[in-house]
Amino acid sequence: MAQRDPFIGKSLGQYRIERVIGRGGMATVYEATQTTVNRTVAVKVLPQTLLHDETFMQRFRREAEVAAQLEHFHIQPVYDYGETENVPYIVMRYIEGGALEDLIKREGALPWDDIVRIINQVASALDYAHGRGIVHRDIKPSNIMLDNDGNAYLADFGIARIVEGSGTLTGSAVIGTPKYMSPDQSNPGPPAPAMDIYSLGVTVFEMITGELPFNADTPIALVMMHLTQPVPSLREKGFDVPPAVDAVVNRAMAKNPEERFASAGAMAQALERAVRGEPWEADSGMTSPMGSPAQTLPGIDAVADPTVSRGAAPADPDSGVPGRRERRGSPVVFGLIGTVIVIALLAAGFFFLRGDGANGEAAALSATQTADAAAAIAAEEEPTETRLPTQTATATVQSTETPTATVGPTNTQEATPTPTETPEPTPLPANIFLRGVQMLLVREGSFLMGRNLGRPNERPEHEIFLSDFYIDETEVTNESYQACVTEGGCPEPAFVNTPTQVAYFTSEFYKDYPLVYATWNEAQNYCEWRGGHLPTEAQWEKAARHDPSTGESLLFPWGSTIDAFYANFFPTRGETTEVRTYPAGRSPYGVYDMSGNAAEWVFDWYQDNYYEVSPTENPTGPTEGQFKVYRGGSYDRQGNDLTTTSRNFANPATQDAEIGFRCAFTPSGPPTE
Repeated sequence: MAQRDPFIGKSLGQYRIERVIGRGGMATVYEATQTTVNRTVAVKVLPQTLLHDETFMQRFRREAEVAAQLEHFHIQPVYDYGETENVPYIVMRYIEGGALEDLIKREGALPWDDIVRIINQVASALDYAHGRGIVHRDIKPSNIMLDNDGNAYLADFGIARIVEGSGTLTGSAVIGTPKYMSPDQSNPGPPAPAMDIYSLGVTVFEMITGELPFNADTPIALVMMHLTQPVPSLREKGFDVPPAVDAVVNRAMAKNPEERFASAGAMAQALERAVRGEPWEADSGMTSPMGSPAQTLPGIDAVADPTVSRGAAPADPDSGVPGRRERRGSPVVFGLIGTVIVIALLAAGFFFLRGDGANGEAAALSATQTADAAAAIAAEEEPTETRLPTQTATATVQSTETPTATVGPTNTQEATPTPTETPEPTPLPANIFLRGVQMLLVREGSFLMGRNLGRPNERPEHEIFLSDFYIDETEVTNESYQACVTEGGCPEPAFVNTPTQVAYFTSEFYKDYPLVYATWNEAQNYCEWRGGHLPTEAQWEKAARHDPSTGESLLFPWGSTIDAFYANFFPTRGETTEVRTYPAGRSPYGVYDMSGNAAEWVFDWYQDNYYEVSPTENPTGPTEGQFKVYRGGSYDRQGNDLTTTSRNFANPATQDAEIGFRCAFTPSGPPTE
């Protein structure tokens, strides 16, 4: 008869333990009830056998402190942690859908849409953590939780290590799961994001095939295969995948960490483009997206350069990455590295987690095994290898001689006019001023709107043609709106203060902060006072995501990954900032703050399935509705809310500290309902 778990039915503080969810090498996870609010939670408890190991206890407490500071839509949230009767525990969100590992065991190879969606979400979480100096080091399907809607949550930062200012790790353990562990993870040096990218590549391989790239009878043999064997070709193994997908997996799992993708987000974007049959960019090298100290979590020092690589020139997906039998690293160098690694492990001890057998308990390699491995590596043979129409009476248009916006080359998707005898129209200026506020030109042409891998109301992706329009370079500021109030064209905001900022609308200090608390009607009224209008959803999205130089549709205004270097979002500041605080986060058209800071009203009424019936040219939304759309997330939002395709809605009479707006101007005429 199986022995009953001693914690079942007991309470740890306000948490009543109900059942075991899973056991790992460092802890047991239980389903529990938080009795004070009758909420189901997950509680992670340290095994009693380790209670007297002070080093291990310190690691556990550190895990709790680090995990509690991670606030991201796709990271399993930590609610609480503590110790009761000498039992340390961490309380996390209970995610009912189970782990990705369970899904793969049930289904085998997964559909492409599921693979791309999950990897995009996990990559977003990883880039967030990497930007704060945290490397997970145990990325695998059992640490990726799925809710009932299929959203992914990265779990168990318990073996994450903080990048210390000295560049060394606390302790000498080499930690990971051999089936997913990168070759460089065996080296007892400082952790790096490249380790997680490799493990994510292994996970992608398993999601595509239902199999692991390497299998062996012993953990050390697995480690050796990751160190020395080329990545198996998906196509040569008989899987019907686009060649570019094979190339993406090869790059993610490159033996040399410098040959992997520059970030998890870059890898996810490449995978999505490869699945679609589109070309993807081959980064010139590994650039660790660690945040600067000002962008990291309190108490965490980051040592890497905060500069984030934004990609190099596009490359042939079949030739721009290391192939299955090609490596840029010297075989001799890799052989020496492998030998040095294993010799170092003899001195430091090699500690890792087994993902199978023995309930995943901690396992250690013996000195004999390690010495044998060193000899094996040394002997291993390396494989070879228009004119402006008349303006309304209130509009003052001023063209500057030198455009200040960052505007890309002519959109390659624009229709080419049929040559005629008619003289060409005067080109529109790159920027204009309405009531003293600068607006930037978004040239006519087509772009891809929506996202099939997004939320249901973001689907389907569809091509939209828009006529030329201008959009405010920044969100409407308190100072700009005050000019309308002073002239009698606008009412004063309903609230002078925000929850954290006193005299927000009236203080000189906040003059360049975005106006908030405006209703939809007040926002539209202000834009009309300036001679413009609120941008349509389509106009807003094109200005936020379309790159006219490449035709690419971006997930965020600046690229594919999110980081505090680019935008003001939760939990970086907790309030609005000046409108030009994040120049690196501008869209390809040079527009600021289209992700984060203040969310923004747009012209359209909201309809869940509007994209299914939308006109393909200059859509203006449904003709009626109950709610108006707002876009772009805010300082108090994170994750999917910050993407360029995210759609939110509210009663048009809503006055909210998170919602502001910007204006647009369409030379061919304003939108009508």
